[in-house]
Amino acid sequence: MSLLATLATSPGLVVALAAGGWLGAGAARAAGLSARSAAVLAPALTLAAWLVTTLAVGRWTGSFLTASGAGALAVGAPGAWLAVRAARAGRLGGSPRRRDLVLLAVALGLVALVLPAAEKHFHDEASIAGHVSTVSRLLRDHYPPPYPAFPEWEFRYHYGFDVLAAAIAAALHLPAPSGIDVATVGLWGYAALIAARLGELVWSPRVGVFVALGALLGGGAPFVAAPSWLELGERLCGAWRIEGIWLNPPVASYFFQHPFALGIPLALTALVVHAEGGAGLARLALLGGLGVALAHAQLVLFLTVGGSVLLGEGLAAWAREERWLARAGWLIGVGAAAAWAATRLGGFFAPGPRGLAGALQWSGGVTESTWGSLRWLAHSFGALPLLGAIGLAGARRARAALGVLVGGSLTVLVSVRYSESWDIVKFATVAQLVLGAGAGALAGRVALSRPAGAGLGRRALAGGVLLLVTIAAGAAFHVAIAADLDGALEGDHLEPVPGDDACAIAVLAPRAGRDELVYRSRGSSLAYAQAGLGSAWPDYPTRQFGIPQAMINARTKLLESLSPDLAAWRAHGIRWWVVRSERDRMQEQLEAWRAAGQAEEIARCGRLVVYRAR
Repeated sequence: MSLLATLATSPGLVVALAAGGWLGAGAARAAGLSARSAAVLAPALTLAAWLVTTLAVGRWTGSFLTASGAGALAVGAPGAWLAVRAARAGRLGGSPRRRDLVLLAVALGLVALVLPAAEKHFHDEASIAGHVSTVSRLLRDHYPPPYPAFPEWEFRYHYGFDVLAAAIAAALHLPAPSGIDVATVGLWGYAALIAARLGELVWSPRVGVFVALGALLGGGAPFVAAPSWLELGERLCGAWRIEGIWLNPPVASYFFQHPFALGIPLALTALVVHAEGGAGLARLALLGGLGVALAHAQLVLFLTVGGSVLLGEGLAAWAREERWLARAGWLIGVGAAAAWAATRLGGFFAPGPRGLAGALQWSGGVTESTWGSLRWLAHSFGALPLLGAIGLAGARRARAALGVLVGGSLTVLVSVRYSESWDIVKFATVAQLVLGAGAGALAGRVALSRPAGAGLGRRALAGGVLLLVTIAAGAAFHVAIAADLDGALEGDHLEPVPGDDACAIAVLAPRAGRDELVYRSRGSSLAYAQAGLGSAWPDYPTRQFGIPQAMINARTKLLESLSPDLAAWRAHGIRWWVVRSERDRMQEQLEAWRAAGQAEEIARCGRLVVYRAR
């Protein structure tokens, strides 16, 4: 194992990333950000630099562990040097202010709120191509991660979160699900700190906590006028449909659709950098680097926040009349460079057998009818459009970028449809995030205003009501899960792996190559994929990742027919079989191949036998 891989598999990686915080703070200060913004954004900027470096080195070396160690060294070494310089100069920070302590307490309270949900596995976490499988594949040192059932193709997905979760799991020697949970919960609490800083800049230093609550817990009103036959948990979680389309859950739910868990902190960081203002090239470079990282964290946030910030920067330069034409040229250049760099690093931009653009279609609403679309929007957004718009109107900075972000996201939502899944509604989540921040700012300004006389209590009560309306959906979602109410989202369960299968997985793990698939009966194959092994069986989201239906049908036909033609199996990349030792048609065929010298028995694990094609 190389020195870099050794670093990636030790707590030294965490130490290196912590030291890299000084590099993030230094970059923020060099870009003209205030000391307070630099302190808040330092971890996010460090994380973005580590992620981009890891993605680039991973594509060069083909080793995730080497890439993760290289990324940690790239940010940790200069960060440690800057920390030593700061210590010698006596600039290691001051005492926290009261407002900071209040914000930290709120962030910890939000973390406590989501802990029950972190134990469950929502939103594609436990499927064959889910996050557990992807993290496990990275932990096997495969990079870029291939699609589990068709490893000849790179996994076309924004897997930046999975790279972070795998790095945490490798450094702390945790299983893949635990790495995912640690990353999710930590990013959730940190997102509250960044959202509060955005509120301080855009609205007022006094409303930061309100903005953080509104942004992360903002949502609609799925429980108002809901069908009477729904269980209480279904009402509170918004787990019901209008004309076949699921309601869009609150932001607090989407954080467990893990690309958002990394994408939201990076997106908020870009908005803070934009709100700070300034005209230096270093600041534009900072935004460009954040854009590259965001492209591999969450594609919808990259498209919406990236475009809105780019437009906002151009409008700000034009308003200042400070060489705005040259400034526009720099903006276009940095934006083009960031887009080019993002496409070179794979992820959603990786080549595939089928393009995804053809699945986008023009539509006249979210559902098939106008009335259904209006109902869907009313339940998914509730009072957020009204309260958020009033709050955004009172913004002191970044008003244009935030307004375009909301307007553009809603326009895409109601005019474009993605035929392969309901994922176009993720644009609604972007609008919820910004409108929730604006509604939180409005609630804070009402609650903390200082009228003369006895109006103080009424103002505080009114602000509290506005905040409650804003965050009701997000809070109800997690309360329903914590209380285990009937109908609340259960998530997928990672069932314990039977002992025989655990033994077979242990046999296969050091032997099966990156592009070699493992056959196990359909009902038992999921555990093998979640261990980072290639699965012969495709699952339901396979087509959404650009795999043609003809390839899926051919594979399924082979597996269901148990073809006696070994060449057909090898043509599909299937090199390994795990079958029962008795009363199994596939085992009888494998014994025939073994007798003909075409296959060999590798190991026996209780009632299971592991075979390999010669």
